[in-house]
Parts: sequence; C-alpha cells; structure tokens
Amino acid sequence: MVLRKSIVAFLCGFCLLLISSHTYAQKRHLELRNIETNKVRKIKENKKITVYTKNFKIKGPLKIADTKTILIKGKEIKIDDIIKIENKSILAKLLTALGLPIGSLMALGSFGVTHSAPDSELLTIGIIVTSVGLISLLTKKKFKNDAYALTIN
Repeated sequence: MVLRKSIVAFLCGFCLLLISSHTYAQKRHLELRNIETNKVRKIKENKKITVYTKNFKIKGPLKIADTKTILIKGKEIKIDDIIKIENKSILAKLLTALGLPIGSLMALGSFGVTHSAPDSELLTIGIIVTSVGLISLLTKKKFKNDAYALTIN
C-alpha cells in the first residue's frame, strides 16, 4: 500500500514537472514594428501566416529558426527576403466560421418557407450575415516590409 502511494506521488510530481516547464517557457515571436508610429505587433510561434517573398508565397505555421531566419513548412526564409506577411485575426476567423453557414441557412430557409418572397425579413438578415462572413473571409491583416521593421525576439 505504501509502495502504491509513493509511485502515485512520484508520477504526480513528474507530470507536474513536465507541465510546469511548458507553462513557464517563453515563446519566441516575430516582432513587427511600424516605422511611422512605432506600434509593435507580435506574431507568436505556431500562428498560421502567409509570407510573400520575391520568389514565392507560402502559407503555414510560423517557426523561428534563429534571429534572422523563420521556418514555414520546413522552408527557411530570411527576414530580409520577406516582402509581406498576412495574418488573419481571431474575429475574422469567427465571423467566417459562423457567419457563412448560419447566414446561408437563414437565407435558404426563409427562401424556401416564403416561396421566394423578396420582402422577407429573415431573407434580408440571412443575406447580410452571409455577406459579413464573406467579407471577413477576404480580410486579412497585411504587414508590408516597407512600412514595418521585422525582428525576432
């Protein structure tokens, strides 16, 4: 019985040690400083971004290799080669994920129920919600290299 308690205590301590090392670990990030206003934006590791360089465009999770290089899908990209970075906000992701299906269902449902009555309020609301979802699908935060200074911290 004492042996079981000591094994359980050891496993709990070991798991706590593993969890605590991940909680206190400082994540590295790509820092974007606006040249005119000095406003700083940070893109953390594993955030899905789109990077444009002179030769190609690549989309994927951000990994930081060293102070001058980032990795996206295993491809090394030097900070000096980056022309533009696109990053989708959380609000845009939510509006896309919720607005498109809900708005489409509202528009189609009201269209079927009212037998194509163009003055239906539900149809109007459905079209508006679908439009908001489509607009948020197209909007992304764009950080161009001539307006932002890129550094890795």
